[in-house]
Amino acid sequence: MADTASKGKVNGVESNGCEIMSYPDYAEEDQMGYDGDASNFVLINGPEMRTGSMEENGDEIDIPAEFAGLGWFDSRIAVLKNDIDLFTVGFSTVPRDWDKRPEDIPKDHPLRAIARVLDDAPPRTSICIKAYRLTDFFAIDLILHYGPTHNVKVILDFVSPQEIFHHDEMKAQQKCCQKNSISQIKKFLKLHEHRNSSQIFKTVEIRVADMLQPGCCPYGKSSMHEKIILTDNHLVTGSYNLTAYARCKNFESIRVSAPVPKDGETFNKHWDDIGEGRDITKFYKDYFDFLDETPTPKKARK
Repeated sequence: MADTASKGKVNGVESNGCEIMSYPDYAEEDQMGYDGDASNFVLINGPEMRTGSMEENGDEIDIPAEFAGLGWFDSRIAVLKNDIDLFTVGFSTVPRDWDKRPEDIPKDHPLRAIARVLDDAPPRTSICIKAYRLTDFFAIDLILHYGPTHNVKVILDFVSPQEIFHHDEMKAQQKCCQKNSISQIKKFLKLHEHRNSSQIFKTVEIRVADMLQPGCCPYGKSSMHEKIILTDNHLVTGSYNLTAYARCKNFESIRVSAPVPKDGETFNKHWDDIGEGRDITKFYKDYFDFLDETPTPKKARK
């Protein structure tokens, strides 16, 4: 992957790193990189221009104060479900410009349908998710929102320590690099730690799929490539990854249908086979050690 010293543009960024953009919120996180991290850019934030890069502390991602909190880290995420008719069944997206605000996401977009599906899940029931990657801040916000009121269980693809290390090294050098679920979840939590993100994160269970079990290809060539969302009322299937690139830069589609008992049985078997030892906070313990001092909140009563 070329960096910003290369000739021409890297995913829309001038090689000298000085293209001017105006992205006041999560959209700044979406910029650049395949599944994309940003390299250097000049940012306009209101009347003031700042120069920076996507640092680990997330300083370049600003949510206007009037939209912070209210049950969401960015309360504008709450509008995604509005006016979505799940009887449409199919939802799709095509490559387009990066979203500047959650409300810029097109009406029949897969993420809007997912937001509706999550909102329709009865309180204190299970929300079961399988995702190859979870790197989109919009999607992370959506999922964490339902942690305190639902039994949210997520299975993610394995991310190797080498991939995490490479990501962090490339970020330190302000170069484009592929996002991974572990780095992005940690970045999201750190960005919102003043809004009790760690406590809310502890209400969600995330496990890492075992890619070394019998039958898998050696050297990590197998992937947990399923993309499903299962609730008591709906089953979402399709190509859509929970990434910013899927949201804005890919051809993607999903279908929403009624679940059958076998759907829950299949997920629960996979969940149990993975086991508690592959909980994300245990499997990547050193990476999430900042959670150790965070009290675990009580869930809504069942």
